[in-house]
Amino acid sequence: KELADAHLRSGTASDLITAVSLFVNACVLSYDLTRAGEMATDAAAPLLGAGTAAALAHSHVGLFLAAASAAALVSSVGGARLSAVASVACAALFACFVGLVAPGLAAISAPAAVWAAPGTDAFGSAAFAADVSTFVPVLLTTMTYMNIVPTVAKTLAYDRTSIVAAVVLGSGIPALMYVAFCFTVAR
Repeated sequence: KELADAHLRSGTASDLITAVSLFVNACVLSYDLTRAGEMATDAAAPLLGAGTAAALAHSHVGLFLAAASAAALVSSVGGARLSAVASVACAALFACFVGLVAPGLAAISAPAAVWAAPGTDAFGSAAFAADVSTFVPVLLTTMTYMNIVPTVAKTLAYDRTSIVAAVVLGSGIPALMYVAFCFTVAR
C-alpha cells in the first residue's frame, strides 16, 4: 500500500491493490494451512490410530493446530526474530530438497533423453485438467510479488542493485529447483 500510495498517487488504486493483495494472501494462507493440517493429521495417524486420525481430519483439528501455531509464532516474536526463523526454515527446506533430489539426479543415465521426453497428459484431457487445478495454488503463490517486492525494497533500503539481485536470485533459485525436481521425477 505504501508503494502504491507513493507511485500511483490514487487512493482508489491503492485501496484496490490492497484488496487484491489481501485476497491473494487469504487464498494462499488458506491453502497452506489446509495442507499443514492434513500433514499434521497424517503424522499423528500412527500415534493415534486410523479411526482417531480420520475423526481429526474430518473435524479439521490439524488445520486449527497449524493456524494456532502460526499465530503464536507471529505474535510472540518481533520482525527480526521472525525473519531469522524464516531464514532457518528456508535453509532446512533447501537441505531437505537436496536430500530428496540429489540421489535421483545421480541415478539418471541419459539426461538428454529424459529432458527431451514428451509429457504424459494431453492438453484438454481429464488428467491435464487435474494437473492444472493442482497448479492453481502454486500460481497464486507466485503472484505474491506485489507483496514481497515492496517489503524487500524497504528491507534493502531501496537500493536498486540489491533489490534486482534479490528478486533475480529469489526467482531463479526456486525455478532451478523446480526444473531439477521435474528432471528427477521424469526419469
